[in-house]
Amino acid sequence: ATADALGAAAAAEVVTKVIEAARRGESWAALAVLKRVWPARAGRPTPVALPSVRTAADVPAAIDAVLAAVGRGELSTSEGADLAGLIEAARRGIETTTLAAEVADLRRQVEEIRK
Repeated sequence: ATADALGAAAAAEVVTKVIEAARRGESWAALAVLKRVWPARAGRPTPVALPSVRTAADVPAAIDAVLAAVGRGELSTSEGADLAGLIEAARRGIETTTLAAEVADLRRQVEEIRK
């Protein structure tokens, strides 16, 4: 049998034994159960007011707000980098939408010239 099949067959028994150990006060077992039932958060909400990013012109103000929050210690450098990445993703989305509209407009102009 494969390792997955063996593991699946024994999983219920193992889980039961770990839960029993946790009930007996075994801290390692309680920790194992808690980590599965209540996993650690990968991030946290960032209490920073950012301006809306609806156009490419809005991006510098949003980046400035992130940099200022990092400078004041409201965000760690990694949290700031994460937010800057989100702002960059928004910028790329805006840019893609803008370029698609411009291409469509150019196509319409070419079609008008061809008529």
